[in-house]
Amino acid sequence: STQSTWGHFLSVYFFFAKGSVSNMDAARKMLDELMGKGRDTGKLEKIDWWDPKVCKPFLLGCCMHSLLLTTKHDIGACTSEVCGNSRLKSEFDNDKSSLKKRYELKWIKEALPALKSRVEEIDRVVAKNKGKLAALQGTWSNPEDAPEMQALAKEMSEVANEAERAGEAGDIEKSQSLLDRLENLKTQFAATRVRLAQPSNHAAMRVCDVTGVIFKLADIDNYYCGKLYIAYSTMRTSCQQWADMLKTLENSEEAKQPPPEEKPAPKEDNKDRDRPRPREGGERRRDDDRDRDRDRDRDRYRDRDRDRYASRDHDRDRDRDRRYQPYRRDDRR
Repeated sequence: STQSTWGHFLSVYFFFAKGSVSNMDAARKMLDELMGKGRDTGKLEKIDWWDPKVCKPFLLGCCMHSLLLTTKHDIGACTSEVCGNSRLKSEFDNDKSSLKKRYELKWIKEALPALKSRVEEIDRVVAKNKGKLAALQGTWSNPEDAPEMQALAKEMSEVANEAERAGEAGDIEKSQSLLDRLENLKTQFAATRVRLAQPSNHAAMRVCDVTGVIFKLADIDNYYCGKLYIAYSTMRTSCQQWADMLKTLENSEEAKQPPPEEKPAPKEDNKDRDRPRPREGGERRRDDDRDRDRDRDRDRYRDRDRDRYASRDHDRDRDRDRRYQPYRRDDRR
């Protein structure tokens, strides 16, 4: 049994020793996403949804850090101590009080700019990748509509007109040189037309309008079920919802009231603030008890030393008497 236990321990140890740090970090991030950073403690039961430790975008329905975790667009784990707790999310969703509206207005104002910026960044990626894929695909139902073909046609027309003008001017040598160049352009035009009419390896690919990712049409079912697509779909939906909620909350008198922690503290008079404050009764009692305990310990140490010295003197006297007893018996004889 002991050998099997040690064998199991060593196998686990070497497994983690061989594993890379990145894999362990990824597992830790996944646990943080599913259970929150406080998963190993029992303190979550005492936390309310308005606690500063709780991730506010998660309560609003869209924490970018958790959504993009372990994807190609990973931006790191959520910086909040508690994120992904289903109990807190349920309590927040079911709360109908005016306090919730006041917090929502504050939190949406704080979180919406970052979410909107992320969505705008992905929109730029979508436009960029669409142009990139169009250049790679190179398949046209009418090749003459391709920009490359139009440029060649324009150049051929200019060379032909110039050759004609040179012939009319009697410059036979220049006219012949331009005609030779025109023939080369015609050959290039025909070859380009054939190439653009042929299907490309990128013809069966598309750019996702949600994420900007280029994917194969054969993988379309798996792609739409992927975490990255779901993440950006949630972010785009939440961005629009938050913008609509912000307009509604800004017109609500209840929501305009600041949350409890946002109320400004009463100002103190400078004289009262600079004047030293007397200690409260509880603090004075603690100081008095501490002084009495210190005096009691000092008296106890003194009594203990006194008893030790007295016992030592008594033992020394008794040994001296014992040594002189034989001589005293001899004197009595």
